[in-house]
Amino acid sequence: MNWNRRVQVLVGAAALAAAASLPVAAQAPTPAAPGIPVNPSLVGDTSNVAKEAQGWLADLIRINTTNPPGNEQVAAKYIAGILEKEGITAEILELTPGRSAVVARLRSAAVANPAKALLLVAHMDVVAVDKSKWTVDPFGGVIKTSFSWQRPTKKTEAMRTSRF
Repeated sequence: MNWNRRVQVLVGAAALAAAASLPVAAQAPTPAAPGIPVNPSLVGDTSNVAKEAQGWLADLIRINTTNPPGNEQVAAKYIAGILEKEGITAEILELTPGRSAVVARLRSAAVANPAKALLLVAHMDVVAVDKSKWTVDPFGGVIKTSFSWQRPTKKTEAMRTSRF
């Protein structure tokens, strides 16, 4: 996988996570202000990567990692699979039975000094939810009217997806 594709994946996922972390009312697209030119992306068109990241987010929402008990191993395997598909070696660490973490390293000549490396961390478990108070399945990964309807995932799945 080439470096430009990796950058597009990261930028697209970060854009998706940023959109998912804003209040619902703020997620509606706003038209560009008159007279202000829209700057093109420095990495090209990321719309396909954004769609792919939206799919990853929906898939992660469908994986029930409610804590207790957590059961993050399924999510860890899913994330490792995405990373492997993108050419990034991932290691799954089983912390306790059924509870795993994913570690991956993206090497780059752009950061020659490892002391200046960037560490991205996200947990995979989520809080419990009362399904009777929802109009859609909180574990359904439903996209409706351009919004992702989900259990409280803004600090979990969306943040984790942005790391891709």
